[in-house]
Amino acid sequence: MDRLPVALIGHNSTLRQYFEANEDFLSGISIKFGTYCSVVHHGLTLQIAALDGETIQPFHTTFSASDLIDNEYYHFYFPTVADSKGKRFVFSITSTAVKNGAAVAAWLTHGDGRLPGHISFEPKNESAKEFGFEAKLITSNPDSSTTFPEGLLYSPLSSCNMNCTHCVSRHTRTRVHHVSEGIKAHLRKQAEAKKLN
Repeated sequence: MDRLPVALIGHNSTLRQYFEANEDFLSGISIKFGTYCSVVHHGLTLQIAALDGETIQPFHTTFSASDLIDNEYYHFYFPTVADSKGKRFVFSITSTAVKNGAAVAAWLTHGDGRLPGHISFEPKNESAKEFGFEAKLITSNPDSSTTFPEGLLYSPLSSCNMNCTHCVSRHTRTRVHHVSEGIKAHLRKQAEAKKLN
């Protein structure tokens, strides 16, 4: 079994994942939750902290579990840590105000989907000691790796031409604006060079 759910059933129960960042500019974690196709309203607090106590000040966010979608990732963002590569962190999830045992679960795995840089997970379970959160690290390098966007959605018109009488933006469309021939030529050149999809 590569995956298993760990329910956040107890009031103020906490799950902790220790990991070492494999890239600089760490700025978030995407973690997969299971809601069992139901909507629950207890609170969840996500927190990130550096084990050295200096790399990043502990940062947390609290939200309602009703914001989660079953078997989808929730994105937790925090201030970017520019020199995060090789640094060790602890990521925790705490549940609050759980009623009648109804709670969401966090997915664990020991496969490819496990949080990169996994060190250990708490609470410890000898039968699942290699497991960790099914999660991904988010990085935000301020320098782009390419000189041009990988993709572009192109519309020949900059506004709708339906001219509906009830449209709130109708007054802004006194004339149609077209993309200039120069921009079109530039986009065509980048597409031919395989720099634009």
